[in-house]
Parts: sequence; structure tokens; C-alpha cells
Amino acid sequence: VSLNTTNFKKKNITKELHVTYISKQMHKDNITLAPLTNILLEKLAESRQAFSEYIKRPLHPQYPNKEFEEALPFFLEGRKNNPDEEKWNFLIIDNNSGMVVGGIGVKKAPSDTFEIEVGYGIVEDMRGKGLATEALKLFIDYCFNSGFVKTIKAECLESNHASIRILNKIGFKRLEKSRSEEGMLILWSLKQFI
Repeated sequence: VSLNTTNFKKKNITKELHVTYISKQMHKDNITLAPLTNILLEKLAESRQAFSEYIKRPLHPQYPNKEFEEALPFFLEGRKNNPDEEKWNFLIIDNNSGMVVGGIGVKKAPSDTFEIEVGYGIVEDMRGKGLATEALKLFIDYCFNSGFVKTIKAECLESNHASIRILNKIGFKRLEKSRSEEGMLILWSLKQFI
């Protein structure tokens, strides 16, 4: 796992933001996590083409999915109120195809509780290849090494067997179940071992 956090200064703000996008990428065998910065959210709201051209990468035809597109205005509004959240949300890029195939990040930036809740998703065509597991492991390393996170929580539907396997494999512990509009949710937790 490599994390390059070199800070570059450029005169042109667009170049500076693009360099920030490139310099903060994290790599593992089959995936790269690239920051989903505020400007990238704005580009995605503009159009898939504007987004793809800005990051100089193709998007998987199923990315972003309908739910993400519908939630985009809320993400943008939330980022205006809490710009630090961009440090905690990433695109998932498949290293074999070079395409953006999903995302991973927090629902809310860490606070004085040193706790976050992670959410992640991979486009349907790319599931079952271990990409979500790799992305989650890399994201966990990033969070625990940041000094701002000691506990990572997750929730998934009881019917989401793929996520249950991933969370179990990585070492998350089941905490409780609760009812939601979509069905029974399982709450999970992973604590940092010091």
C-alpha cells in the first residue's frame, strides 16, 4: 500500500486541484482510491463527460448509479457545510480497466468520538472480483493511520450477503439489528488495535 501525500503548489487553481486529486491517490493490487474532491462532485453534477475529462479516466457505464445521482445535490450541499469531508471520500478505480467503478467514504467526517461510519459500493458488473474488499482494507488503513479514527462502523441489509461476507472477512463484529424502510439492517464495528 502506498500513500503519496505530496503537496504541490500551482498558480492555476484547476491544475492545483487536479494535482491534489492525483497526489492523494492510494494504490493496492487491483484498485486505486482517488479523492472524491468537492470539484469532482461539481464536475459530476455537471455531466459524466465533464467528470471523465477532468479526471482523465473513463467511467464504467453503470457509474454513477441512480441512487448516487439522486443523492448528488445533498452531497454538494453537505460539502458546503463541511468541506473537510472530501478528505474522507474516494472513487474506486479498477486498475485493470482504468475505469471508475465505485466509491467508498464516510457518512460524516470524524469528530471528537474518533468514530466514523463507512459506506461503499461497486457497480454491479464488477462485483464478486474482490474490489470492494481491497477498497475497504485500503480505506481502513487510511483511516486508522490518520490519527482521527479509532472505530469504524458500517451497516448493511441483512439480505446483502456480499457485504456481510466482506465485513466478516475483514474482521468487523456484528453489534445489533434494526428495522429500516428497506428491511433489517445489521450494524457492524471494527476497532483499531493499538
